[in-house]
Amino acid sequence: MPEASTFEKAYKNIDLNTDIYLVGASTNLNLIPDLKYTQEINFISYNMATEIELGHYQKYFEFETDYYSNFLFIGKNNKIIGKLGNAATQEEMENMFNLTLSSFEGIYQRESINNIILQDDVTLIDLNDYFYVEDGKNINFEIISNSNQLAVSGSSNNWELELLKGDYTGNSKLTLQIKVPDKEIAYTMDFYVFNSNGENEDFEYDKLTESTISWENDREPWLLTNETSFTGDQSIRSGYIVDHLSSSLSLTMNVAERDYISFAYKTSSEQDNDFLGFYINDVLMNYQDLPLWSGLNDWRSVTYNLRPGIQTFTWTYSKNDFGSIGDDCVWMDALVLPASGIEMDIENNELPSSIALSNYPNPFNPTTTINFSLNKSSIMELNIYDMTGSLVDKLHNGFTNAGKHSYEFNGNNLSSGIYYAVLKTEEQQKISKMILVK
Repeated sequence: MPEASTFEKAYKNIDLNTDIYLVGASTNLNLIPDLKYTQEINFISYNMATEIELGHYQKYFEFETDYYSNFLFIGKNNKIIGKLGNAATQEEMENMFNLTLSSFEGIYQRESINNIILQDDVTLIDLNDYFYVEDGKNINFEIISNSNQLAVSGSSNNWELELLKGDYTGNSKLTLQIKVPDKEIAYTMDFYVFNSNGENEDFEYDKLTESTISWENDREPWLLTNETSFTGDQSIRSGYIVDHLSSSLSLTMNVAERDYISFAYKTSSEQDNDFLGFYINDVLMNYQDLPLWSGLNDWRSVTYNLRPGIQTFTWTYSKNDFGSIGDDCVWMDALVLPASGIEMDIENNELPSSIALSNYPNPFNPTTTINFSLNKSSIMELNIYDMTGSLVDKLHNGFTNAGKHSYEFNGNNLSSGIYYAVLKTEEQQKISKMILVK
């Protein structure tokens, strides 16, 4: 009998008032005649569970009204194979059908989330950790797709998956096909592999201030948690908020060349109303697929291309005024930062700093006063950059005494948009975001 971890987790999540039963990967349970008919026309000879065997005695009309939102897949000996929501894609449904059929051939999947961060040049994965096969049964493995061969390459040999670290930072989705020999039964499992030649963030510590990244965490702060994770034991979740509020987490980097950023996220919220937004320089990047960033979604991995320049990355969970569903939050994990990026420590966090930088008013039109202070005399420069990282104006460059100073910046000849005041000394750097509105 297979280890029960996957089955137990699925069973604990069953809601008998909302789950539709798919038995033997053929049809829902409430229509017994249809089940028998489907079994007959598809030449399915397996023993299939019945309503009474599963402990259900609800009347037919109750299934129509109560059983609508989820699909529960049951395989050999009434084992619970997995569960999908009604937003599942056709590909996800078909794959779960084949996974269920495989159980009748003595093949079971032990783990459903497979996320790997490459630490060494060669990483060997024991597939016994992911699959169970009954005595006397056989199984074939084959990698059928690799979304980013520059980040990782792989091969399968019997019960071992070999991953070779590529030259480029980033993530890749490796799809492994699991096939029953001499049968038209095959399903796939995705391995999300992260090649982090640059800096990465896994949130595996006690306090966010222990991170090597200077995070900006707003007044409704994101929190470290072991509730769920994409890799490791922990992730970070959005703050506790009520209707009409939001919770944001952000960081700023100067990206030297074309690069990309990737991360994993999970949502448990009201569909299409309370959602996670990912912003680069205040531009919402996921506006085209917002349904995947709200509702009850398991972990997903995404990647965004970056242009050179100063980039501010922001994750914001926002609520409307229609109440709450699920855990009413989102999670983020396995963040891979651009390898060419240099982090810029923005003033307005709680970490102690020996230099300070700000501007007022902000937003401004067309002038603003840039204020800064030095804890000791130093050679410094104060420059203005646009969103692409191009130099707009040099305000000061030279020896400067310790203390408070100010310069006026005039944006009369510039277009509306976001600009950055960057203060550099021999030892430190600060950046302040300025918004010009005309």
